[in-house]
Amino acid sequence: MTTKIKFFLCLMLLASLTAVAQEQSSTSKNADKAAELYQLGMKYTGSDGNTQPDLEKAFEYIRQAAEMGYAKSQYIMGTCYENGEMVEKDIKKAVEWYKKAAEQGNGHAQLHLAVCYKNGEGVEQSDQKAEKWLNASIEQEKIIEQEMYGKQSDLNVMDYHAIIRSYDEFEIKEFFNDAEKGDALAQLHAGVCYYYANDSESPYYRNIKQDYNKAFYWFTKAAEQGNLYALINLGVMYYKGEGTEQNTKKGIDCITKAAEQGLDYAQWFLGRLYFSGNIVKQDYKQAIQWFNKAAGQKYGYAYFQLAICYENGYGVEKDDKKAVEFYTKAVERHDYDAKTELAKHYLNGTGVEKDAKKATKLLSEAAEVIGSEANYILATCYENGIGVKKDMEKAIELYRKMSHKNKAYFKLNTVCKKWLEEKYIKPAEQGDVQAQLRLGEWYLEDYNKLFTRDVKKAAEWLLKAAKQGAPKAQFLYGLCLHYGEGVEQNDKKAAEWFLKAAEQGYRDAQHNIGVSYHQGLGVGQNYQKAFEWFMKAAKQGDPLSQHNLGYCYENGEGVEKDIKKAIEWYQKAAKQGHEDSILRLESLK
Repeated sequence: MTTKIKFFLCLMLLASLTAVAQEQSSTSKNADKAAELYQLGMKYTGSDGNTQPDLEKAFEYIRQAAEMGYAKSQYIMGTCYENGEMVEKDIKKAVEWYKKAAEQGNGHAQLHLAVCYKNGEGVEQSDQKAEKWLNASIEQEKIIEQEMYGKQSDLNVMDYHAIIRSYDEFEIKEFFNDAEKGDALAQLHAGVCYYYANDSESPYYRNIKQDYNKAFYWFTKAAEQGNLYALINLGVMYYKGEGTEQNTKKGIDCITKAAEQGLDYAQWFLGRLYFSGNIVKQDYKQAIQWFNKAAGQKYGYAYFQLAICYENGYGVEKDDKKAVEFYTKAVERHDYDAKTELAKHYLNGTGVEKDAKKATKLLSEAAEVIGSEANYILATCYENGIGVKKDMEKAIELYRKMSHKNKAYFKLNTVCKKWLEEKYIKPAEQGDVQAQLRLGEWYLEDYNKLFTRDVKKAAEWLLKAAKQGAPKAQFLYGLCLHYGEGVEQNDKKAAEWFLKAAEQGYRDAQHNIGVSYHQGLGVGQNYQKAFEWFMKAAKQGDPLSQHNLGYCYENGEGVEKDIKKAIEWYQKAAKQGHEDSILRLESLK
């Protein structure tokens, strides 16, 4: 990847990351001019879709804006110096730019500065300053998230997508007919269809155009017949002014009526509104009253909200034991967020006896479904051997899953980076063949986001391991040669490496050298040798080679034609799900 392309990607990434971020203030008298220069710089990256990219111009405008004190530009300059993009690599200058932007509140610069302090890169190592800037970046992250999701997230029409997505065209027509005939549930579903039409994954559902007026009409019809879910949806639409004139009072009245009539969802919903205070005046006692009513009907999310109240002392006396009790009830109702929170209590021994194994079990279950924080906490457990056997590779895998979050990014680029250097990079440099192979694989696969995919480095490490006789490295380096990834494309050399690995019994290489002989790629075409290598790989269970043997027997290539044997090999491949073999078997019936 060229320097200019790298710079372009850096700017594009920044554009996506900061789309909702607060505009950074500048103390310069020329703040408006700096902002204008920044926008020009972004324009010349081609990010607007209309301007011909000119990365030299883009960089120059960004540089000028940075020197005038514009924080976003200062952050970009930091990344350029850190990575040697458009300028000579200079980590000390990178730190200088990061500091300028960080001091103005740029969260991305604060995060990068924290990493630099933690690793002692371009600045004297300081855990204290690393923690200071990491915490500052996390605070900025929270602000951005609040701006992204906003207050409206408290009120949403109930989503029946899971049900309606499964309907086919006939079923959708049927419930619209039933709605016309006065069926309240069908009217509710019709309203949801019109409300969410643009979001559904169902091809039949997508044929319905989003229409808030019709959604409001059908919710009204269903509510008039006593459908309380429709009544809540009417409340949301009144509040948002969707399909009707905006009326907050009517909206809250509808939701309150549904709650007073005993609908557990409405009781929880109303409790949330009082808890957040975004729409009605915040009142924790009112919130707890409604959460208790919903919990009395075993509504799982209400248990979760009550646990939060007791854990933090919102409207009640702080009580960790009560919090654990309610989190446990929520977990029993399959609330995965509650599993994460309950795990924290087991890890810390608050409100319950400390039990790291139980905590990691809960975290593992939560991570499979909701990820995010559960992944992070579980990663720290694997990193430190808490409740599980210490496993840094597993920790890295989990941190990687949420590397978009600042604290996980920080871990990946400090603790994990250091471990990888000690475990693999230094040994590889000293000639350790397995470490060389591992690095080669990681650079090919963009593993753990520490190593940006770099096929040139991948090829270099794989060649080192291949020369030491590692069959997998020989095979992978052969692939690099075949596809021209990181090295000049060369099928002759690719075949040589495939053959070296194949002679050591490496199955995939046996298949590939078979293909080389069959197609005449880098070697003289030789059906007999192709057949022999396919046979070796097929006997090791390779479905591709099993299919190719079937083809050879069917067409008499490298072996005497034998349809019976062709069918036998096609069947072996078909049992492993090889689609072409399944088709050939159909054809040979």
